[in-house]
Amino acid sequence: SRSLASSARAARKVAQQADESLKYHPRKAVHLDDVHRVDEAATALDHVASQLNSLMRGLSDLTADFAAIPEKHQDVPEELVQLLDDSGKALNAFGRLQLPDKGGPRVYDELSRLIKSAKPHERQAAHAMLPDDDAPTMLWSIYGAILDDARRMLRELDPDDGPHREGIPLALRAYAAHPSHQAA
Repeated sequence: SRSLASSARAARKVAQQADESLKYHPRKAVHLDDVHRVDEAATALDHVASQLNSLMRGLSDLTADFAAIPEKHQDVPEELVQLLDDSGKALNAFGRLQLPDKGGPRVYDELSRLIKSAKPHERQAAHAMLPDDDAPTMLWSIYGAILDDARRMLRELDPDDGPHREGIPLALRAYAAHPSHQAA
C-alpha cells in the first residue's frame, strides 16, 4: 500500500508538471485530456492506497496484543477473503487500463464485471463477519473498518459509476457509453 501511494503521488506530480508545461503550449487542447486522465487515475490510486493501508491495519489489528481478540475470532472468514480477492483483481484491472498496450475494451469489461460481481460478496462478507455475543467490542470495529475499506476501494475503481471515471482513457469511456455496449 505504501508503494502504491508513492507511485500515485509521483504520477500526480508528473501530471501537474505536464499541466504546467502545457500552460502556454499552442496545441494545449490536444494533450490536456490525457494529462487530466492521468491525474484523475492517480487520484483514484491514491485513495485506494489509503484504503488499502487502513485495510491492512485492520487485518493486523485482528492479531495484535492490544486488541485482545480471542484466537477463535482471529480467522478471516472465507467470504471476506473473496471480497478482498475481488478488490485486488479490480485494482489490477484498473492498472492495466492505464497502459496503452494492455488496456482495452476487454479489460474495461473485466473491471466492470468484477465490480458488479463483488456487490453480493460485500453482503456475504458482512453476514459472515457478524460477531458472536461473546466477541469483544473491538472486533466489531475492526470488521466494520475492513468491510468499509474494501467497499470504498471497489467504489474508487468502478469504471461505470465510480467517482474517477475520468481516469479511464477517453476511448474506453466512449466504448462503455456506446448503445451497443449498454445492450450487452
